[in-house]
Parts: sequence; structure tokens; C-alpha cells
Amino acid sequence: MLSFLKRVTYALLLVGIGIGISITSNTFANGRDDRYTSIALLGEILEDIKQNYVREIDDDVLLDAAIEGMVGVLDKHSQYYSPEEFARLQQQSRGEFGGIGIRVTRDDERKAIAVNSVIENTPSSRAGLQDDDLIIAIEGTSTRNMTLAEAVRRMRGKVGTKLTITIRRGDERFDVTLSRAIIDLNPVNERIVDNTIIYMHLSGFNEHSTESLEKAYAKLVAELDSNGLAPTAMILDLRNNPGGLLSQAVSVSDLFLNRGEIVSTRGREDNNARRFNASPGTLNGKLPLVLLINENSASASEIVAGALKDHRKATIVGITSYGKGSVQTTFPIGDAEVTGALKLTIQNYYTPDGNSIDETGVAPDVEVMLAEQVEGEPFNDNQLDAAVDFIRGR
Repeated sequence: MLSFLKRVTYALLLVGIGIGISITSNTFANGRDDRYTSIALLGEILEDIKQNYVREIDDDVLLDAAIEGMVGVLDKHSQYYSPEEFARLQQQSRGEFGGIGIRVTRDDERKAIAVNSVIENTPSSRAGLQDDDLIIAIEGTSTRNMTLAEAVRRMRGKVGTKLTITIRRGDERFDVTLSRAIIDLNPVNERIVDNTIIYMHLSGFNEHSTESLEKAYAKLVAELDSNGLAPTAMILDLRNNPGGLLSQAVSVSDLFLNRGEIVSTRGREDNNARRFNASPGTLNGKLPLVLLINENSASASEIVAGALKDHRKATIVGITSYGKGSVQTTFPIGDAEVTGALKLTIQNYYTPDGNSIDETGVAPDVEVMLAEQVEGEPFNDNQLDAAVDFIRGR
């Protein structure tokens, strides 16, 4: 095994990618540069802790904490993944992982893990979990000071094993026990609304998103045709969609556009700017299109919303989106002994009109707040109703 100090040195060299430091084999012997001296000091502190602290601390715990501390001062979207976390991230990007079927965020104001959305036909949906439920404990351990990564790690596990979480919903507090299962992230939920309107809800941007949208569209067109009908409009629902792969945001936008810029990304170096342009679209471009967004529509969702809005291809209904206008790249870290990944913000993205939506979001053309829900009554989706009314009134 590598010595602890060598592992720290190796990790710091890789983290140097993110802070613009080029480290050579002589770096730690060279005291002429304050940056290098500080890095050497950090390595020495970690080794002193390992050797002299009152109780023994696992090497990996110290190493992960050191890296997380450095990455933590960059921005809220940059992150270090341990080997286990990176493996789970790769599974999720492929659209299949073991878990209970919820997307979660860290709610610092309420000091808990919040349910962002519940995936249909999963243990969580069958147990009746709801958006905005607060997970206040996992297997009896409070989430008050738990990181999002740690909460996700605790909730995932071997398929078929039991998991008990404690939920706070309004003034209620109760335990829910679920069986972990393979979660197949088919990201599209589709149906016909108002007799002839194609409705497709896209829950995330994984490797299957564009293909799944095309299949859902073809399925609904065939369903209408079998009844002697044709689609009159489309609604693409990106509410509670936290984003995902940039490539899929571009290809989903391209389904509805025939030409022009979809999005541009720019970093600190002008020569690193990239522009993504549309080719002739594959879905019916003659149909009126309404895009639904809310405060939980983020990142890749905002790329799609911004592109379709700026090209006047879709009418945006709902409320202003989250406002994540930055691009992250994941750098695998490791060899046979040191593995993990570093996710760094490397660029900001801009809509076709040159607007950055970072911290501001995409504003709707038609603002509709979600109606207050009445306990015990069916879900009142007045935002979807507003989208249908807009189409009717065109």
C-alpha cells in the first residue's frame, strides 16, 4: 500500500488541477513558492494528526476530509467523490442504480434532507412519499448535520434489504420502512391530455433521455392515430428536473429546433468557449409547444428552457427556474490504489441570446404559482391546467 503521506501528496497533486498549481516531483522540497510551502504544510499536518491524535483516525477519513475542505471553498457545485460515491455516480448516469426511488437535496434552512421528487413505480412512490417531505433520520441517525452525499450513501444498499427513514411532513412525524430495489430510471412519463395534446414529463437527463422522449412521442402519436386522431400540441414538463448530462440537454433541445445556437459555454480562457448548434429537429416542429418549469428545474433543464425560449419555439409556463448556469466536469482520480473523482466547475453557460441564468434562472412567459394543496384531496396541478388553457386559447 502507498504510505499515507504519499497518498496525500498524490491527491493534492490532482487537486492542484482545480486551483491552477503545477506540481513537480521537487515541489515539496522547494520553499521558494508560498503555494508549494502551504501544500507541504497541509501534508505535514495530516501526517501529525495520523501519528499523534488522541485516537486512531482512518487514513481514508483524513484524506477525504482534506480534499473535501479544499474543494468546499470553490463553489457549491464542485465536489470530491470517494471511490464508493464515484461508483454510484457512474451507475446513476447510466440510468440504473439500487435505492428507494427518490431524488433528494440538502435543505440547510430546515436542517434536513428534503425529497426533491419521487420516482414513479418505486418503493418510495408505493409507500406514499411526497415531494418536499423532510427526511430527518436514516436508520435512527439524525440528518441534521448529515451531508447530502452521506445521506445518499446510507439510503442505498443491497437490493432487497430494508431501510427505515423518519419523515417530517408539516406537523407530522412518522417512520417509513422500504425495501431497496433496482431503480430503472426511465426518465419519461407520457400520456395524452385534453384528448389530443401530447404530454411528456422528463425527470432527469441521463444517457437515455433523448431516446426515451422520441419513443414516448412515437407511442402517443400511434395511440392517437389508432383512434383516428392527430396531436394538436405538445407539453414538455421539466418541473422538478434537477438536470444531468450536458450532452443530453443539447440533444433534447435539438429535438425541437432546426437551426441556430442551443447553448454556449465559456470558461476563464476565451479559447475554451464552445457553441452547440441545432440540426433539423426530429419531433413535429409544427405543433405548438409549452414548456413547464418550476423552482426545482435546474442546470440541463434550464439549458433546454433557455434555448427554446430564446428561439421562440416554446412558451414557458410556471415559475422561475433554479438558476444553475455552470458546467461541471468530473476528473477521475486514481490508479489501482487511489481512486475517486473530482467534479469541478469549469465553465458557465449562456442561452442563445447571450444571457447567463446563473443565480437568476429562466423566467416563464406565463407565471403560474402551484396552487396550495388540500390534504386528503387529489393533487391539483393548476400549472398543467394553465398550459392546456394556453394552448386552447392560441
